[in-house]
Amino acid sequence: MPVFKGFIKDVKYNANLTAVLESYGFEQFDINEAKSVGLVQTTRGTFAFSKWVSPKRTRSYPFERVYNTYNNRKIIAVIPIIKDEGFDGDSDFISYNTFSWMSLFNVYVVLAYYASANGHSDSVQKITDQKFDLAFVYKEIKAIINYKKDALSWNQALLNERFIDILKISINSYQAISIKNSIRVHSYTKRLIKYSQNIDFYQQDSLIASKRAAKRETKVKHALETGAVTHKHILEIEDYYGGVYFLVPDAIQPEDNVWVILESKNITSGGKLPTLSDIKDGLFKLILFSNLDRLDCDGVAVEFKTRLQLTGNGVHGQLTMPCSEDVVKQFLDKNTFSKSQQATLHLLNKEAQSNPKLEILIESNG
Repeated sequence: MPVFKGFIKDVKYNANLTAVLESYGFEQFDINEAKSVGLVQTTRGTFAFSKWVSPKRTRSYPFERVYNTYNNRKIIAVIPIIKDEGFDGDSDFISYNTFSWMSLFNVYVVLAYYASANGHSDSVQKITDQKFDLAFVYKEIKAIINYKKDALSWNQALLNERFIDILKISINSYQAISIKNSIRVHSYTKRLIKYSQNIDFYQQDSLIASKRAAKRETKVKHALETGAVTHKHILEIEDYYGGVYFLVPDAIQPEDNVWVILESKNITSGGKLPTLSDIKDGLFKLILFSNLDRLDCDGVAVEFKTRLQLTGNGVHGQLTMPCSEDVVKQFLDKNTFSKSQQATLHLLNKEAQSNPKLEILIESNG
């Protein structure tokens, strides 16, 4: 089985499907009441934010949220260090790779924690309605607004200087939530003790967990992947700043002496296009893949391109982008797409036209 490794120095990308963001005034800004993405107006300019409900990157489309903020000058991601849903629920802990990924995309991380929650309505050990510490998030955002350096510098300082303190606060907060609601939560004491000894242990544990998760992912086929996806490969990527990512594209396959890194999104019940959330999630991953400076297969540099494959029901013919607008029109004449889907296809063509090594394929899932 071939071994794939990539190296990335910088990210340059033109996003065309970003959403229209609601604007908030900073003095009244409430992260808990705000939408998942938006703009905040300050006396020092405007910044875009995304709000993650979990530190785990596979929950609730956080990549779509960051994609929607991509074209802004200053971008902030508010991410909980822990999301504990109670002893009978999930427990997610932020990965070191998330810091690396956000730094590479010049996104400033607000490492937040949940300060309040309610017991689940059923008789289970779960908590719900979790809310961030509003004052803490506001203070962190204010510090970023006044910060003169780039996101990499902010995120590195956050990790090295304040990660342990915020972890302690989050653990204590969940203990208080547990007592208040008489609901058991997970224990993080061992992690706290270990990472307090040396923060490098956090990076090491995250990389081990990431590699294990990637190995598991190679054996899983999801409903939104097409039948063309037969075997998955781990793609190990190292960035210019020392970040390491173990990622699993839907496929890495050869075509005419060029390796194609494929992300595939498939609608399984009616409709001709996957949702915008699915499309943007796939595009965000391809931002990283399409910006690789080098791809090695078994230690040898190879030519490559990236592809987003979108399949739906009853699609007639294929559309490969980038292409001319006339080709897009001919494809639309053969198919019945809604006005919003037609607009999406035109924007996807612009996305492919403006980003080298990116290809977008529309076809039937039949």
